[in-house]
Amino acid sequence: MIETYSIWNLHGEQLDHASSSNATRVANVETIVDPNDEVMDIIQDAFPFASTNINQEGEDDVPTLIDSAKFEQYEKLLKNANQELYPGCESFSVLTAIVELMHGKIKYHGEAWKEFDRTFPDFAADPRNVRLGLATDGFNPYGVLNQHHSTWPIFVFPYNLPPWKCMKKEYMMMTVLITEDPGRSIDVYLRPLVDELKDLWTNGVRTYDKSTGKMFTLRAVVMWTVNDFPAYAMVSGWSTKGYMACPVCKEDVTSGGHAGKVCYLGHRRWLPWNHEWREKDKEFGGNTERRLKPREWSGDEILEQLNRLDFAPFGKTVSRIRPSTHMNWTHKPMFFELPYWSKLKLRHNLDVMHVEKNVFDTLVGTILDIEGKTKDTIKARLDLEIGHTKGFMDE
Repeated sequence: MIETYSIWNLHGEQLDHASSSNATRVANVETIVDPNDEVMDIIQDAFPFASTNINQEGEDDVPTLIDSAKFEQYEKLLKNANQELYPGCESFSVLTAIVELMHGKIKYHGEAWKEFDRTFPDFAADPRNVRLGLATDGFNPYGVLNQHHSTWPIFVFPYNLPPWKCMKKEYMMMTVLITEDPGRSIDVYLRPLVDELKDLWTNGVRTYDKSTGKMFTLRAVVMWTVNDFPAYAMVSGWSTKGYMACPVCKEDVTSGGHAGKVCYLGHRRWLPWNHEWREKDKEFGGNTERRLKPREWSGDEILEQLNRLDFAPFGKTVSRIRPSTHMNWTHKPMFFELPYWSKLKLRHNLDVMHVEKNVFDTLVGTILDIEGKTKDTIKARLDLEIGHTKGFMDE
């Protein structure tokens, strides 16, 4: 905590309007901050000894002793703040680029965060209430020694910390440890956690606030989950396999089979209505695109749909054949028992590693023609030739 940060007004707190006649005007003005100035402000706040203090007589204050380790950190940050991101770059230094990247990550969830605050103003009014993310994934701790084992830890992590801290392992909490692949029966294991989350939302827990020296009622909310695509299916209840694998498009997806795999098409539907590519047919398998993008389902609409479906009980021995009326729904997720879950604008996320890293590995492996990594193989070229005649590869 920065010691000089004495007036809390940067985390959604309401300003004390009585303390300043300009409070109302200040609250409504969004200032444009230069990234380079912002970085220097951050450095000044983190290392107060870096700024020159002048007393009222105009003389330098008595210099304070500086810890050598902190001074090395300060010099490193200052070097990154002055170093060009690349030769000739005048807009960004190494440090300002990092700050802008962190801002981008925060803005990614900005609309969902703001929508939650508008829907639940009582919860948002107290910045001490905890906002959580939930993540799970399976791995084999035994490597090649046991090919059939799978362990699934379920973590929750707080967003009340700075972005560079909230994803550190020391701040994550492992709430459940599943020692087998749970599949759609993951809700059986989630029961204790969901019950506790319901209590933390409805009743809260009495907590000591060290800054005020008083007790208060702390509440908590799970803002969303973060998973890879297979785990996404488990926690969302929508299977990510087959011809309706897209959890956003649902039954309005455009897909087809090719070379033993399912291909997902119709991406021009997301282009602006007057985009020139919509009218092109020769370049896109002989078809123009006049459809709108698939509709967005609200949480309440999804819950209403799930309530109409009759799902088989949990268990590995239970038949998993789904009626056509169920589309790709496998079960009603237990998270919908949380009073706020159907009101969330964003309930599930795909993690960065499986999206960016895998795409990057495939792209670089193909461009550099790395053996075992490239996708430019004879079989792939034959598939492209067949797919082009069918119009699959043009989309």
